Amino acid sequence: MKFFSRYKPVVQIPINSSGGGILADNIGDNISEKNYLYGELTATYSIWKNFLPLHPDIEYIGCCHYRRFFDFQKEAKKDKPFEIIDFKAFEKTFQAKNTKEEIEKIIYDYDIILPETQKFNVNVYSQFISRECNPKDDFEKCINIIKKYYPEYVPYLEKVLNENKLHTCLNFIMKKNLFNSWCKWIFDILFKLENHINIEDKNKIRILAFIAERLFDVWFLYQKDKNNLKVLQRHTYLLKDMKIYKFPFNIAKITKYEKRTIINILGIKLTIHQN
Repeated sequence: MKFFSRYKPVVQIPINSSGGGILADNIGDNISEKNYLYGELTATYSIWKNFLPLHPDIEYIGCCHYRRFFDFQKEAKKDKPFEIIDFKAFEKTFQAKNTKEEIEKIIYDYDIILPETQKFNVNVYSQFISRECNPKDDFEKCINIIKKYYPEYVPYLEKVLNENKLHTCLNFIMKKNLFNSWCKWIFDILFKLENHINIEDKNKIRILAFIAERLFDVWFLYQKDKNNLKVLQRHTYLLKDMKIYKFPFNIAKITKYEKRTIINILGIKLTIHQN
C-alpha cells in the first residue's frame, strides 16, 4: 500500500491568484463573495466544486481550520476538544508521532474521523439562539426547510437539537463519497435558506456557517445509521501564538497571509497493490 497526503491551504479572500501553491476560494464555481455568511464553507464549496474534480484519485478528504489539527495518535478526550498548545510543542508532537505511515494505518480502517464533541450548559438549540448574531427566526426557517425537503433527517435533527453536545468547528476527515454527500446536502439547505432570510444584514456574520455547524451532526448521525459507518474520534489541538504559519510535513511556510482566514485540506490517496 502506498500513501499520499498533503495539507493544502485555501485562502478565503477575494484575490485573483493566491500564488505559492495556495488555493483561493474565488476561482471557478465559487461563493467567495458570500464569505461573510458562509465563513470557512466558501473554501469547502471550492474544494468540492473545483479541487476534487481535478484529483479523482483522492479517496479521503479532510478540513481543518488554520489553528485546529487532529492528533491521529491520541485518543479523544470526552467532551474536551481543541487542547491549547503552543506552536513549537505542536510541531514537535505532530511530526514525531503522526508520520505518513501511521496516519495511513489509522485512516484506512475508518469511514470518518471526527474531533471530540463539545459540551454546552444547555441544549444545542438554546445555545445557538442565545447568541445575538444568531436570529431564532433564521434557525426556525432552516428547520422547516429540513422538515419539508429532508423529512428522513427530522428524527436526527430533533435528537441533535435537544442534546447538549456537538462536533463543532466543521473539522473532519472522511471518504470522498461522504464528503460529496455532506456538501450536496448542506449547500442545498443553505442555498434554500438564503431565499428566506435577509442576507444583506451585515450583522449576521457567518450565520450560515454557524447553522451548518449545528447541522453537521444531523447529517452525520443519519449517514452513520444508514451506512453503518466506521467512526473514529481523535484528539485535537488549538494552536496559539502563531506568528509564522507552517504546515505539517514542512509542506509550506506562509507569512503573507498570516492575518487572514485559512482553511486546510488533507487529501489522501490509498492504493492497494496485490503481492
